[in-house]
Amino acid sequence: MVSMAAVEFCSKLTDSCYSSFLALVSPERKSRAAAFRRKEDACRCVIAEVLARYCIAGREKLPPEAIVFQNNNFGKPSVELPGKSQFNISHSGSWVVCATDDGPIGIDIERIHLPDFEMAKRFFHPDEISEMIDLPKKLRTERFFELWTLKESYIKTIGKGLSCPLDSFTLFFDRDQITMRAGQDCPVLFFKLYDFGPYYKCSLCLSHRQFPEKIEIISPERLLEKINILSGR
Repeated sequence: MVSMAAVEFCSKLTDSCYSSFLALVSPERKSRAAAFRRKEDACRCVIAEVLARYCIAGREKLPPEAIVFQNNNFGKPSVELPGKSQFNISHSGSWVVCATDDGPIGIDIERIHLPDFEMAKRFFHPDEISEMIDLPKKLRTERFFELWTLKESYIKTIGKGLSCPLDSFTLFFDRDQITMRAGQDCPVLFFKLYDFGPYYKCSLCLSHRQFPEKIEIISPERLLEKINILSGR
């Protein structure tokens, strides 16, 4: 069964809570966090792994500290454990999100800002660009980030990075349904957009249609409490 969890940390993350999170992550994640100049970037980096540990530990009935992460040749993360759980994480602005399933999964969240429509011409399929340009200006910006997060979630699901070009498959919108057209090299998967308020777009990609209806929203402090409970502390 698919599950999703999200943390909104904004500027509310205390130094004490951040230090506790930092003690829970891998040495590699600590090094990545230390390389950031801005604390908010380091917070996103650290919370992402802690949230993944929480989601996977609860699913696999393991202590969070027992989870070991690895990456494939394209950088997609996975876990070294005998269970079936696959996961994916994303973060942008004040949100960190994680999704887990028994099969391939990809999630992407982006804060909406002024889009680069010239970049869209380089990465989106011509049919997608034509449909987007025909929309009113406000909806055009929203569609840009819907397409961007949907395509990113797909790339993350198949785990091949940008070796699968974003314009090698096309996404179509029909009310609440999103459908995909692709060549033989791109498996046809399924998509859903989730609401994180007016300033964000979030997309989930799965190999099936059993999307979760609810997202577990957790405060940083509550995430730390739940992690400690799973660890037996």
